[in-house]
Amino acid sequence: MEPFSQELFNDIKNVTNNFTGSVNFLSTRYGLSQPLPKYYSLEHRIEQAPNPDSRVVISKTKDALGVPQADLQWKLNKHDYRTFKVGHEKIIKELSALGAGRFITEEITPELVDERATGHYHHIGTTKMSTYPSDGVVDSNCKIHNLSNLYVAGSSIFPTAGYSGPTMMIVAFAMRLAEHVSKKLKT
Repeated sequence: MEPFSQELFNDIKNVTNNFTGSVNFLSTRYGLSQPLPKYYSLEHRIEQAPNPDSRVVISKTKDALGVPQADLQWKLNKHDYRTFKVGHEKIIKELSALGAGRFITEEITPELVDERATGHYHHIGTTKMSTYPSDGVVDSNCKIHNLSNLYVAGSSIFPTAGYSGPTMMIVAFAMRLAEHVSKKLKT
């Protein structure tokens, strides 16, 4: 593995310290004509802590065919709010130490996070993988605990969300599950 390089941070520092010049360079080079921004914002992502209050439940509302609809109940907890706050503080501290711009901040409160946070539309953890039925829904082979022939594939089996999009892990679990089921069918 190569040693850590400062090149990316130096590039970020150059762009943020001379934002107008960077925009002018890109505008000239690529023929873009956009008004210069007065500021820009950083997106802050976290891995949400597993939370039993976040779940998909059956709603009393029914669709046109009379089938009950799903109701997503997405909740943040104290750990999530603290993660946003500490992460925000660390980003500002480190970028400031690099001389990478000035920051105008708001206090990170639960109310502010609730108002602005959005999910990435991946319903993760609703059929969580676990060793024991009391801790989750599926076992390490994606089989529903205590059922002999029902399997689940998808991001709902993940114990936590992680940072990256779930697609590649979904594919990996689906391939692993296909191999497992294929072996079971041959016996």
